[in-house]
Amino acid sequence: MNRPLVAIALPLALLSAQATGAKAALVISKDPSRNVTCSNEFSCSATKANANLNVRDLSKLLNARDLTLIAGSEALDIDFKVPFAWTRPRTLTLQAHRSVVFEEPVTVQGAGSLDISTNYPGGSGGALDFVNRGKVDFWDASSNLTINSQPYTLVSDLPTLAQRINANSYGYIALIKDYDASADGVYSGSPAASFSGALEGLGHKISNLSINDPSPYDAVGLIGTVDEAEVRNIGLPNATIVAQDSTSVGALIGSANEIGIEHCYVTGTVQGGQYSTVGGLIGGLSRNYGYYPSTVRDSRSFARVSGGLYSTAGGLIGTAGGSQLPSAIENTYATGKVIGGTYVGGLVGYASGPAITDSHATGAVAMAQGQSYGYAGGLAGSSSGDIQRAYSLGYVKASDGAYAGGLVGWGYGGKIYWTYANGSVKAGDSATAGGLIGDNENADVRFSYATGAVSIGQNGYAGGLVGQHRHLLSYSFSTGAVTAGTGSTAGGAVGADYGRKDVFRVYWDTDTSGISDASAGAGNPPNDYGIAPLTSAELQSGLPRGFDRSMWARDPGINNGFPYLRSVPPPQ
Repeated sequence: MNRPLVAIALPLALLSAQATGAKAALVISKDPSRNVTCSNEFSCSATKANANLNVRDLSKLLNARDLTLIAGSEALDIDFKVPFAWTRPRTLTLQAHRSVVFEEPVTVQGAGSLDISTNYPGGSGGALDFVNRGKVDFWDASSNLTINSQPYTLVSDLPTLAQRINANSYGYIALIKDYDASADGVYSGSPAASFSGALEGLGHKISNLSINDPSPYDAVGLIGTVDEAEVRNIGLPNATIVAQDSTSVGALIGSANEIGIEHCYVTGTVQGGQYSTVGGLIGGLSRNYGYYPSTVRDSRSFARVSGGLYSTAGGLIGTAGGSQLPSAIENTYATGKVIGGTYVGGLVGYASGPAITDSHATGAVAMAQGQSYGYAGGLAGSSSGDIQRAYSLGYVKASDGAYAGGLVGWGYGGKIYWTYANGSVKAGDSATAGGLIGDNENADVRFSYATGAVSIGQNGYAGGLVGQHRHLLSYSFSTGAVTAGTGSTAGGAVGADYGRKDVFRVYWDTDTSGISDASAGAGNPPNDYGIAPLTSAELQSGLPRGFDRSMWARDPGINNGFPYLRSVPPPQ
């Protein structure tokens, strides 16, 4: 029998009414309850996509007995827009068709329990999203947390977390409070050596983590090595991680295989030595030959990342290896400066296989002093997987003999679609540089553009879009100035084109590039098939021939009036 909330002396507030402002969610807020039906006071279900449960109503119901909130297929999500807490030993069960969102703190202040169930396909932990000030606190580590039928061990500090992992590397663990690791001093190695299972941060942060590992060959991070594990919803602000030569180092994880990373971030500095693999969040994501694909989603790094000579360094991930199964880096970004050796990228140093989508990097990229030869890119030093709906903004500075691109240094596979790069690219003698890609060996490049200046020294190759091109290039343009030293081959769009007939509908700006010769779309060969000159006025007055209006747009107030991609609009 359905009973109204007035049965426990609450306002009659279950009538359908106007939307509360949420979209497809059962919202917990201060607004009156709407579009919710409570059955025998044991459960409350959304009856429409826009449902609201007043936080006072929720508190009174839960204080009386255990309670289940059900978003179902109507509302999809449960969204806490206001703080909520309870002290009595009650169990709050949250059942969402898609995800549970915490925009404000939810606190279990006594011996209560929280049981969360979602149908989100991302992993065993489901979709728990923590935004704004959202987090889940437990005052008592003996309380109970269950996520998708899996009970979690609760820990409140880093020493306890490390102790549990080091005692048993497999488990399901949740961090129930923020923790300031400055009290721990400087760790001489990874606090937790190796881990499999799931680490749920519940929106918490471990701040001021400091590691200075004196040993070469170590895997260094909050967790040294991770295999077949998930790590979610944890932040590492103001981390200081220092490792030596031939190490794999990241603030969160040193070396990983078959992992799922979601909603994690780092600020601070991460440093490795020569021949190291360094990433702001993850050092090395190794080649995966197991049963599970590796994914890094909705994560970011603001850290400054540096490696020594012959290192691989990326703003978010140092090395992202391939897989027998589809692996992905999705909806991620990095903002810190990255310095590396052989491979260096604003987001990933060396990407062999994983698809990079809906991601970007904004930090400067540079090769370590003394490094000769290598690959540097504003997003990735090198990549063989798909890169789609991605961009980079930072300048790229590379050495003699290097391959440098505003987006990718060396593209040796995959589809690079709907991308752009705005940063300038500078490399030394005998280098290959392009505003988008340094050397496009085997990538299919379409629907892309570059606006940054490109400059190299003597005896190299430079192009506003691609330095050296060997595969597919179409529906793209460049506007950056191109300059090259004595003996170099330079073109408005492409330095040297070895693909020729595989180039189609490519343009360069004869005004801004400094290359006005209509035959010099490619430095070699002249009058290259598929590359055409346009003036700034022509590019700013309409879309070039062949550019699909469903993909491209033009606005005088966006991208200096030049065409831009609808799916990846420039930051305003």
